[in-house]
Amino acid sequence: MSQFDIPGKFVWNAFFTEPGVPPYSEYNGKLVITSTAILVPAMNSAVKMTLRPVRFKDETIGQTSYSLQFEQSTFYTQQFSMGGSVDSRSSGGSSVQNVIMFTFEHFTRKITIRYKTVSEIWAEIGGLWAAATLVMALVFSQSGTTDPKNKKPSVIFNYIPSKMRKKWIEDNNVKLAVAKGQTIEDSVEVHKI
Repeated sequence: MSQFDIPGKFVWNAFFTEPGVPPYSEYNGKLVITSTAILVPAMNSAVKMTLRPVRFKDETIGQTSYSLQFEQSTFYTQQFSMGGSVDSRSSGGSSVQNVIMFTFEHFTRKITIRYKTVSEIWAEIGGLWAAATLVMALVFSQSGTTDPKNKKPSVIFNYIPSKMRKKWIEDNNVKLAVAKGQTIEDSVEVHKI
């Protein structure tokens, strides 16, 4: 059970927005929250909040300018021990101690959400094609013989034992000779592997 599951413990809910800017904007008839909501553990604890500024724009909903938001990282420690209840009326005047520290980083990230462009989609397709070609090149290689059915060079699995490879190539050469109408003795060639 965490300290937040104990009855009587609470958290602060804080909102950050730019000065003089409402915490929401209207885009395409919809209200979009542009403020940052953070949760701060707030009972007999020491909490250090690090906020990183983020310039954020979502072009998929029609935003044309960046709004300031914050990413949060929290360091929490249970610092003070407390006897009795949180409610000072029922505990005879006991109090709650809390320490909250805010730090702001100076590095700002700029995030734009948008739809993919045609060139990005085309690049992803090219990457998939290249990856598939690489896998095929690692797993299969040219066998040095021709497929009797489609008359194209045959490929063979790279990782089969040499005896099976030789047998498969010899059997394929026999089938190829039969398909060409030659006798088996005339068509047998020795292939070195």
